[in-house]
This record gives sequence, C-alpha cells and structure tokens, in this order.
Amino acid sequence: MANDHLLRPNSLFFIYATLFIGFVLNIFPWGNHAWVPDWLLIALVYWTINEPRRVGIWIGFALGILMDVQTASILGIHSLSYSLVCFIAIAWHRRILDLSTPGQIIHVLPIFLISNAIQLGALYLFTNNSLLSSWHFFVPAFVEAALWPAAKWLLSSAQRRQNQSLKL
Repeated sequence: MANDHLLRPNSLFFIYATLFIGFVLNIFPWGNHAWVPDWLLIALVYWTINEPRRVGIWIGFALGILMDVQTASILGIHSLSYSLVCFIAIAWHRRILDLSTPGQIIHVLPIFLISNAIQLGALYLFTNNSLLSSWHFFVPAFVEAALWPAAKWLLSSAQRRQNQSLKL
C-alpha cells in the first residue's frame, strides 16, 4: 500500500509510560555491574530525538533529579548529564533521523559516552576520588549503543500501522 511508510503520531501517554518503565528498570537491583545500561537514558535519548517538542531538556532535568534521589547520589549529577544529553540529542536529531540504524548507533554512542563522562567528572570533582582510572565506567555507554536498535524497534512499535489486506 502507498501509506505503509506513514507512521501514526505518538501519544503522550505512551511516551511518558516508556520513560516511567525506563525509570523502573533503573530501580531494579541489577547489581553494580559494568554491563548494566541506563534504561531511562536510552528511552530519554530516543524520545528526545524523535519527539523533541514533547520531550526536551526540562523533562531530562526532572528525570535526572528523580534518578539522583533514587540512587542517593549527589543531587544534580544525573540531572546535569540528562539535560546536556537532551540538548545534544535535540541539536543532532535531524541528522540522526536521516541515518540508517548502524549510522544512528555511531551517532548515539558519543551521546551516551558524554553522559557517563559528565557523571564521572562530577563524581571526581565532588568526591576527590580517583575514578578516572576506572575504564569500566564507560562500558554502559557501549551496551546502550548496542541496545539502540532494539530500543528503536520497541519504542516505535506504537507508531507502526497494521498491514491491512486489500479487500476487493
């Protein structure tokens, strides 16, 4: 059919429900492993790229404050990194949307690395801890980039139209 490439508009309920699910997945006790991604960050970057007028810097800031409270970390670390990540994702969203999935992975990887670098820098600055030698702090960014195709497919599932058979 000619209209199969058209997508349905996203509902605000679905967008905020997926952000809430990402927040809940971050609350799960996965342990302190390097391979555990920031689920909320993946959903936040996806929606900031695909819906920059609905999910923006203020949503990232508010979700970052919630993550800081939930993780009992220094207040403002997640909110700073999420806000800057949302700013970069909004600035790059047209470029990223025009790329294929492998190209999108290459472009979202620096966004995820910047988020981890901001958090690591803030922890180093405020705690005077020598965490800069910890290379495993950046492993979640690579895991998040590897999960990008699955997140893209899952979060865009509400937009896809059902194939309708042609009735004569």
